[in-house]
Amino acid sequence: MTPLGVVLQQLMQNPYDSPLSRMFAESRALDLACRALDSVMPRQTACCPAGLSAQDAERIHYAREIILADLSTPPPSIADLARKVGVNEKKLKDGFKSLFGNTIFAYHRTERMEYARTLMIEGELNICGIAYAVGYANPSHFARSFHTQFGINPGEYMRSLRKRGYHANNPNIPQ
Repeated sequence: MTPLGVVLQQLMQNPYDSPLSRMFAESRALDLACRALDSVMPRQTACCPAGLSAQDAERIHYAREIILADLSTPPPSIADLARKVGVNEKKLKDGFKSLFGNTIFAYHRTERMEYARTLMIEGELNICGIAYAVGYANPSHFARSFHTQFGINPGEYMRSLRKRGYHANNPNIPQ
């Protein structure tokens, strides 16, 4: 029996009672639709954006891991990062932007601010402690970057968290 025949047989011999019966029938119908589309649509080979080879994409993902490994320090220079991951600088910059939608340094800054927000939600550090934890020597520079990222000052954000009852023992994370 063909795979399509198997799915049709399963659909006809639905072993479940409602409400699972409907869910099972929908899943089998979706399976049929996928198989039908698969047979008429041309296959596309998996490719990486910006003409990257799979190996280059893997190396750029590794560069991202290096950047995220320690958000309290500036990322390595483009030249150092390219050397560490084994691609040229242009391919690293263009590929990173293509894969992650941002430049390396903007990506690092965004991730630092997200980490700072997570630390605020945890509620164990004050603003100065958070600024230092995410690599800012000057808390006012941190406050400016935080405001640029989220449109609110860190102090106001922390007050809003307290008002809503968020603290280290509360597992709910605000959106």
